[in-house]
Amino acid sequence: MTEAEVPDGSVGEVVEENPFHSEIFEKHGIDYWCNGDRSLEAACRDAGVDVDEVVADLQNLDVDEVEDGVEWETPKELVDVIEKEHHTYLRTELPMLREQALEVEESEVGEHPETREIRKLLQEIADEMLEHVREEEERLFPYVEEVQRGKPLDDDVEERVRAALQGFEGDHDEIAEAFEHLSSLTDGYSAPDDAGPGYQSMVEALKDLERNTHMHIHRENNMLFPRVESHLT
Repeated sequence: MTEAEVPDGSVGEVVEENPFHSEIFEKHGIDYWCNGDRSLEAACRDAGVDVDEVVADLQNLDVDEVEDGVEWETPKELVDVIEKEHHTYLRTELPMLREQALEVEESEVGEHPETREIRKLLQEIADEMLEHVREEEERLFPYVEEVQRGKPLDDDVEERVRAALQGFEGDHDEIAEAFEHLSSLTDGYSAPDDAGPGYQSMVEALKDLERNTHMHIHRENNMLFPRVESHLT
């Protein structure tokens, strides 16, 4: 990438090339997860940011932060990455976050009534995401290795896999919208000046959850799902 050159390919491909690029897109509010098929110019236009500024930030990444984006060679290996870095993370973090949100609500709701809505929305997100990852592991992941080996699936199984891919992408859209609402409720994951340390810790954890979810959706929508679909007959 030269100094003035806009990266070729979609924003999803830019992040696939180097996952650290996602930090630049997060900074500028560029959706690389649900709309990762757009060009950088189109994504910047939709986000209302200057493409030259984004390109400059991409180019100015510290060399120590640049890594080879290839953590896998097959769809099955990508599934292993998703399960390790996202599904396991959710099963660990979401129960603790739900408990933390309840404690924050109980201690802060008098001064900060928004904590009740934050707790309720987080509960909805947690329920939806935990059900979502369970369904992925039951309805899609068992067939990925078979599909990549070129093993023909029964017609009814292939139809179910296609339906699962479509349904999971719809789930991703709903989850992303829920996080937009959560970000709005927390003023971009910033605790009020007079909030206690529990509130501050909670919003930092929610921000981390959103970032992990964005990468999770990206790896499925832009990387795994297209590769699985390309192997179907």
